[in-house]
Amino acid sequence: MLNEDNIELLIWDYIDGNLTEQDLADVEYHIKTNTRWSTTYNEFMSVNSHLSSSSLLSDPSLRFTKNVMESIAAEQFIHKKKVYINPFIIRSIAAVFMLTISLTIIYSLYNTNWNSTYNPISSKVTSSYDLPKFNLSGIFDGSLVNIIVCVNVILILALIDSFMSKRHIHHS
Repeated sequence: MLNEDNIELLIWDYIDGNLTEQDLADVEYHIKTNTRWSTTYNEFMSVNSHLSSSSLLSDPSLRFTKNVMESIAAEQFIHKKKVYINPFIIRSIAAVFMLTISLTIIYSLYNTNWNSTYNPISSKVTSSYDLPKFNLSGIFDGSLVNIIVCVNVILILALIDSFMSKRHIHHS
């Protein structure tokens, strides 16, 4: 016997044709004999006929699919661009380079000999600007330089590989 609590679900399944032969016969019997089942069936049939005749379910325009695909492709491209280009990282790298260059210039200007000297050949007062001599031999010994060169070679090879793989994917 059918469950009286699921009248609505059973009637929708009856309208859609999703019932077994036994359940189909039972629902038809209840619709003919029970007023509650028949009013619910009539309401659902009117809703079903309204939905089937409604223009909401009409076919989309011919260009609809292409428009949707183009908008999705544009959104994905913008999203990828945001992922790969992070302005904070770019500004941080630029700040490190600017700080390094500024400190190098300031250190050089601070240690410059600004004394004026007299040049007897040309009878002019000339200025001598002696930049400091950087002695980095104590810092960069042979093994440290070799490690730095090896790391740079590996990074350059990885960079070339990433460019080549992106180019290969792009052309495929």
